Amino acid sequence: MSDNGSTGASVRRPVVRFHALGALELRGAHGEELRSVLVQTKRLALFAYLALAKPARLHRRDSLVALFWPESDAERARLALRQALHFLRRALGEGVIVGRGDEEIGIAPEALWCDVVAFEIALDGGRCAEALELYRGDLLPGCYDEWLLPERERLRQMFIVRPPFFHGLSAGISSSRPR
Repeated sequence: MSDNGSTGASVRRPVVRFHALGALELRGAHGEELRSVLVQTKRLALFAYLALAKPARLHRRDSLVALFWPESDAERARLALRQALHFLRRALGEGVIVGRGDEEIGIAPEALWCDVVAFEIALDGGRCAEALELYRGDLLPGCYDEWLLPERERLRQMFIVRPPFFHGLSAGISSSRPR
């Protein structure tokens, strides 16, 4: 399995690593910390939204504008989205933020490893010890965007309502870990 959770005999290329469960961490393709993305709430939320899309897909700019800048007029909101995407492309490196034409934006799944995706793949594959290790806390703690709350709760429930043999694995984990 490659770093991004996909299978296959593809050539392994460096990927951006995004830890969104518990303590936030974002590292570039060469291991450098990308703190500048984590400290700007709107850019972080936009990046997370694109990274966590299920299934991985492209999003229409109009829907992103409505979701992230609902209080702005259309022109200002589209400018804010353009600026945020420009910043993210520069910070994350070439080939992470992708698009189709001028209207659709997304994340190239092969360019990003995300603990949320790996957590779900591990649970789906019955690798409960791996899933337990990946779940370090709530999704994007401190972020309260409306789109995020149901996703945070869904992941929390996946962690809490786990297979019975999962409980035995978690017995040795520190009591500070969320249950």
